[in-house]
Amino acid sequence: MHEATNWHDAVWPKPRRAGVIPFRRPPYKDEARAQVDCYQRLKQEMEELKKHEDELTFFRKELRAKRGTFHFLSANWWLNWLYDISSGYGQSIIKPSIGLSIVCGLSTVFFATATVHRGKPLPWVDAFSLSIANMFSFLSLRKNFVAATLITEFSRPLFLVSAAESILAAVLLFLLALGLRNRFRIK
Repeated sequence: MHEATNWHDAVWPKPRRAGVIPFRRPPYKDEARAQVDCYQRLKQEMEELKKHEDELTFFRKELRAKRGTFHFLSANWWLNWLYDISSGYGQSIIKPSIGLSIVCGLSTVFFATATVHRGKPLPWVDAFSLSIANMFSFLSLRKNFVAATLITEFSRPLFLVSAAESILAAVLLFLLALGLRNRFRIK
């Protein structure tokens, strides 16, 4: 392939949507496999030419086409779909940022409206502080954001929501870092 090859006005075939009948081989599975093979080869060519953005584009197209090879609603299909919507296959910084905002907002609302501390909700400022502390729990910042007396009297639902928020935030922060790395990577 010529080094000056560009894909500015290229029109790519859209991957077919997975069928609605689970555990049945879709008739277009061979077509999806052919697309995966083509995108893999184009990705390899772009890697050799040191065209990083084109390489990422073909990687995204390869993964999207690969979803058509999975059984609809199988574990592989769900993981592929979640990777796409949560980070655009590691290329978006907007999607994980929006996800982090949603997780922070929902947990703040939960902490400020549910009876989580001594049979009553937390004040909004404390609820937001706790939500931020949970998002960055791997940095051990909770003691800086939330009073120690509050933490000792939390209810079980608060601990469950806090744990879920910490796990989701860690995944979304990883995807955000991956998007930043891919966006500003120099080869």
